[in-house]
Amino acid sequence: MSYRRTPKSPYWYTSHADPGDPTEITDILEIVTEFLADTACRRPSHAADKSRAKHLVAFLTGKTITRENVLAYREDRRLQGIGAGTINKEIGLLSSALEHQAAKHGWRLDNPCHGVRLREPPGRVRFLSDDERAALIQAARENQHAPWLAPFIRLALNTGMRKGELLNLEWQRVDLSGQTVYLTDKHTKTDRPRLVPLNQDALAAIRELRTHHQLTLPTAPWVFVNNNGQRIKDVRRSFKAACLAAGISDFTIHDERHDCASRLARAGESLYVIKALLGHETIQTTERYAHLAIDNIRRSVDKL
Repeated sequence: MSYRRTPKSPYWYTSHADPGDPTEITDILEIVTEFLADTACRRPSHAADKSRAKHLVAFLTGKTITRENVLAYREDRRLQGIGAGTINKEIGLLSSALEHQAAKHGWRLDNPCHGVRLREPPGRVRFLSDDERAALIQAARENQHAPWLAPFIRLALNTGMRKGELLNLEWQRVDLSGQTVYLTDKHTKTDRPRLVPLNQDALAAIRELRTHHQLTLPTAPWVFVNNNGQRIKDVRRSFKAACLAAGISDFTIHDERHDCASRLARAGESLYVIKALLGHETIQTTERYAHLAIDNIRRSVDKL
């Protein structure tokens, strides 16, 4: 793929340009910069996208974006010891940036990123025992420097919401009477809105936060704020401290989503219910939990 000059764009964009044409150029920096600027407000992965873009720009500057060069980029990153998942996210960013430019400028796109991603290993599934779960929440409650940590963990474990979805949550999107949280397309990883139901434990955590806010920070728009009313942007340090205090190892903030999904699967919920709750883009992502639904499988076998 290269670029063919159009009235709307300085680029050349065609599938079969003459490789000797001196105007066959690609400004990778401008492509990703424009994409990041246009999508900053609606992609929760914006911060990660900026980091991924640096690697793309470093390798592809001065090169035409062809399938061969994308494959060369993939191999270069692999030889650096970068994992398949990270490489695929970087190629995915490039693909999205090209698709964005094509839609914006009316170009005809033969996307060179299609079909070049690496096969990834099976997704990680880490969940807690009942005792570990109780110990983690108790350790979080005892952290006097982070009074919001225990409610954060309870909400994550009971809703499957991502870290960014929780930390960016505003009170105006919390419906206590309806016992739901509304995530707009600007707040989800998949750019699709989602309505998240709150069970009794999640609802209690929200009400605990609400009571504290009404007494100390009644004007703060965010659910998770510090004592100055500023939005909390990261919880890694306090979460790690709670895990250490609870004697829990090899458990991350993102694993709370796995814990939520795993408990649902073991309780016999269908994969489609789990997919809807967690906001997975495809059922294939949810299928990593299928082996945990052993009771469903046993009931099916008993029918034979």
